[in-house]
Amino acid sequence: MSSKLVKYKAGLPTLRQAPPDTFNARSSPRPDDPESRLDLPGVYGFISRTLALRKWIIVAVATIAGAATLLQVLTMTPVYRATTKIEIQPDLGRILPYKELSDAAEDFITTETYVQTQKEVLRSRALALRVVERLELDKNAEFSRPRRRGVLIDVPSVFFDWIKAALLPNPDGGEPGPAAYADRVVEDLAVSVMVNTRLIQVSYDSHSPELAATILNTLVEELIELEFVKRFDASAKARDFLQRQLVELRTSVDVSE
Repeated sequence: MSSKLVKYKAGLPTLRQAPPDTFNARSSPRPDDPESRLDLPGVYGFISRTLALRKWIIVAVATIAGAATLLQVLTMTPVYRATTKIEIQPDLGRILPYKELSDAAEDFITTETYVQTQKEVLRSRALALRVVERLELDKNAEFSRPRRRGVLIDVPSVFFDWIKAALLPNPDGGEPGPAAYADRVVEDLAVSVMVNTRLIQVSYDSHSPELAATILNTLVEELIELEFVKRFDASAKARDFLQRQLVELRTSVDVSE
């Protein structure tokens, strides 16, 4: 029985270099590759040819947009704004001239709440109704004159109002009441609290500057009068309560004697 010996030659295996395309199929082109450079003259030329072919369409669109904008501006009623600021001083009902440190946070919360309450009162229909009744805005032709918002808005609005009137007829015969005028006052009113202050900024918009100032001043006067009446009523009720208590106290003293 014969056997053959196989010689094994130790050594490092040989590596075969793969083609460059097999390493990264999505390799980015080199910067010095002429094919990878952006052809700016070609892009500019394409844009110029596109604009030249569609120049009349562009001119027509620009003309229509400019004419529509000009028509909208010319058919709008100019709006004037009257603005004022009101300082809110809450009545905390303090008798002593000093206060404890623990009362400071409570007073701050009370002041913030009172300012927000006055803001909502200014925007309320009840206060606006007082203005309407005092100035008789329901009989004021200047206030009742409709405000033109531009032909692009008024024409669709008239069309939809006509459809609404046909589907939902007004049971009052089309005559708006004082509440409708009060709603218009509230709609043209803007109320905002200035940050970190007790000031409330109130603005009113109208197509008449005199009417805007008159309505705004009357609104502030009505707010002051309303607060005065509320405090007077509260004082009167407190006085009546104390008088009744005094009468009852006297009666109890007489009975005990």
